[in-house]
Amino acid sequence: RGQAAAAAAAAAAASTSSSSSKSIRRPTRSSIPKDVLIIGSGLAGLSAALHIVTTTTRHVTILDREDPQAQKIRTTAGSFAAAGMLAPQSERLPIGPLLDLCLESREMYGAFVENVEEWARNCGTEGERYLWKDDNTDDGEGTSNTSEGHNNLEPWEVGFTAAGGFLAPAFAGDAVATWAPPSQSGTARWLDAVQVRELEPQLHKDVVGGWWFPEDASVDARRLTCSLRAACVGAGVQFMCGEECEATSLDLSGGTCRGVRLADGRNLA
Repeated sequence: RGQAAAAAAAAAAASTSSSSSKSIRRPTRSSIPKDVLIIGSGLAGLSAALHIVTTTTRHVTILDREDPQAQKIRTTAGSFAAAGMLAPQSERLPIGPLLDLCLESREMYGAFVENVEEWARNCGTEGERYLWKDDNTDDGEGTSNTSEGHNNLEPWEVGFTAAGGFLAPAFAGDAVATWAPPSQSGTARWLDAVQVRELEPQLHKDVVGGWWFPEDASVDARRLTCSLRAACVGAGVQFMCGEECEATSLDLSGGTCRGVRLADGRNLA
């Protein structure tokens, strides 16, 4: 959901002053110098990488055990399975820091998307191959990879929808019907049985009403992941992908991450 805190959990960084090359080198020394290392090229890792490389002079390298192109067809990556809900109110989050973070993130998401799409649109030939294409590619199990409902978008667009909001239908006596949204969480309106069907005619006959959250939004997580990757490539982020690049352990000393060991035995520091 665009939570800034998630990016920190996905990134493991190590700083040196000796790295200036963007190519992968294999020197005889015991470790390969890197500036900033991020483990994982999901939404959190890619977002962190794009922010760092476009707002600082640091050089960023992302490690991922999966091939980015193969990931479009079959993957275990959570970012490709996410529903894309940017909906802290619909999730009925309790009052507290997480709700505050999600509400602030939702307010920032439009500007975030504009930045990602701008970088992705101008990512160059190398970055363009990572963009999502609605080509109805089959995954071998009869499942289409088309982003349903977003077929008319440009390849760099992420399917961000901030109009219409979310509707949480309620059945008599259930958790939605007996719940009231926190007053400080944003606009929320209770719709009765008639009003709720004016908004969504196909609701089950036993629905007695529902909460409508007009400020909640959504994004196509697969498109966003692909656009972020293309944007990162265009911005100069280096990717090291494949099973041999899987991070197997961290070199931790004094509360600081000083290096990463890869599956093929290489050490990045």
